[in-house]
Amino acid sequence: MFVNYIQTAVEFKMDILVMLIESLVSVFGGLVLWIAIFRNTQNIGGYTSTGTIIYFLLLPVINFITFTNIADDLGDQIRLGEFSSFLIKPIELWRTQFVKMISEKIGFLSFVLPIYCFVLFIVFRSFISLDEIKFSPFAAVIFVVLGMILNFIIDMTIAPLAFWFDEVWSFKHLKKICGLILGGMAFPITIASGAYRQIIDWSPFKFVIYIPVAFFTGKLSSSDIIQNLVQVSAWIFIFAILGRLIFYLGIKNYSANGN
Repeated sequence: MFVNYIQTAVEFKMDILVMLIESLVSVFGGLVLWIAIFRNTQNIGGYTSTGTIIYFLLLPVINFITFTNIADDLGDQIRLGEFSSFLIKPIELWRTQFVKMISEKIGFLSFVLPIYCFVLFIVFRSFISLDEIKFSPFAAVIFVVLGMILNFIIDMTIAPLAFWFDEVWSFKHLKKICGLILGGMAFPITIASGAYRQIIDWSPFKFVIYIPVAFFTGKLSSSDIIQNLVQVSAWIFIFAILGRLIFYLGIKNYSANGN
C-alpha cells in the first residue's frame, strides 16, 4: 500500500509542478513586499532584512512537509458514499490515512524539493549568508515532524464533519486562514503584540509553520524545547480525542448513500 501511494503521487507530476510554481510566485511576491518595508527600518520583531528573507524562503519548505490534504479527499468520500467500501476492509482509518500522507509526501518532496532549492540558490545566493543561520538541528527536525502530525490530526478532525455537512471545504479554508494569520505564514509572529500575540501563543497553528521555522532560523534554542514540546503534545492529544469522537458520532449518522 505504501509503495502504491508513492507511485500514484509521482505520476501526477503536472499537479506537483503547478504547486511548485505557485509556491515560488508566493515567495517572490512576499519577499518583494518585505524588502520594500526594510528600506525604512533595520529590525522588525527581532528580524533583520536578511533574517526575514531566510524566514520566507524556509516557509514553503516547511509547508511542503507539514501540509496535508486529507480533509478534502476523505470528506468527499464520505459525502459521495464512497466511504462505504472502506468500512468493509480490514484496515484502520487513521493508520491508512497516515501511511497515504507519508507516501504522497515522499513522492512529492523527491520531485519538488531539489528544484525549489536549486531555484532559490540561483536567485538568492547573493542576498543571504548561511553563516547567519544558527539553528538547533535536532529540535528543528523534531518540531517539523510534530507539526506534520498535528496538521494531520487537525485534518482528521475536520474530515468526519462531512457526516453532517455537504462540504468540508469551508472548514479547511478556515484552517488555512488561521494558519495564515496565527501560524506565521503571513509574517513572523514575533511582530504581533498585546492580546493578538496572546491568542497566537495559545494557538495550535504556530506549531505547523512558525515553530519549526523558528528553530531552523535560530530564533528558538534548545532551552525552548520543553515548553513547546509540552504545548504541541497537548494539542495533538486534544485533536486526536476530538477527531475520534466526531468520527464515532458521525459513523452512526452515515448511510451507504453518503452523508
